[in-house]
Amino acid sequence: MRNVVLVLKMLGKEVIFSNIRPMGGGVESLYHKNKKLDVALRLNELGYKTIIERFVTLNGVSYAIDVFAYNTKEKIVVEVGGCNKLKEIALQSYADRYFRVPYYDEVKNKFIV
Repeated sequence: MRNVVLVLKMLGKEVIFSNIRPMGGGVESLYHKNKKLDVALRLNELGYKTIIERFVTLNGVSYAIDVFAYNTKEKIVVEVGGCNKLKEIALQSYADRYFRVPYYDEVKNKFIV
């Protein structure tokens, strides 16, 4: 991941990676990590500062946000893949905009929600 950060810095991108996973969320697939990076880079191109894996506590419950983006006007939260309903509701109240990017199963040619 360190190499990715260095490459992004050379390209002038402002993407921050959190290296810790204090909530024991387990190992993420390479597909999941790449999808988060794709989303973060796209939001960065649109003028947002982005953080991959931002951890927040809302109403006493800790949540890991896949991609958090912000500028002077708004906060955006993006979850990649599945997301339980309670987390979704909490994150919608935390940010001005909430998006979920489902996985796409290329073999079955359909989105996995």
